[in-house]
Amino acid sequence: MQGTSSQRGITLWGVAFIIFIGVFFLFLAFKLVPPYITDAEIGSALRRVASQPGAGDMTIQDIRASISKQFDVDYITSMDPYKDVQVTATSGGKTINADYSVEIPMAGNISAVIYFDHEVTVR
Repeated sequence: MQGTSSQRGITLWGVAFIIFIGVFFLFLAFKLVPPYITDAEIGSALRRVASQPGAGDMTIQDIRASISKQFDVDYITSMDPYKDVQVTATSGGKTINADYSVEIPMAGNISAVIYFDHEVTVR
């Protein structure tokens, strides 16, 4: 017969704790990954607009219309290209700036806020 000092293994509470930690991180991933994917699509759309042929000769309204079309193609609905994206004329061309935040409700009154900032120069 073996004594308790030679037994090895994990208890039911240990298994429950490991499962809880795994579920917690999966929950975080399911909540936080989609805004980062959307942000990557927004950055890609802004870079595509800036790299279009003749983008440097476009007016600010034309650039906004092109951003709106890119957002429609990529199905980006979390931002309004006419309100949330700033296009300004600078000495080196035009600058497209998308500076925004996303608030993600986690549980109850707990939320996560993620800040994103994209700046692209059109020449």
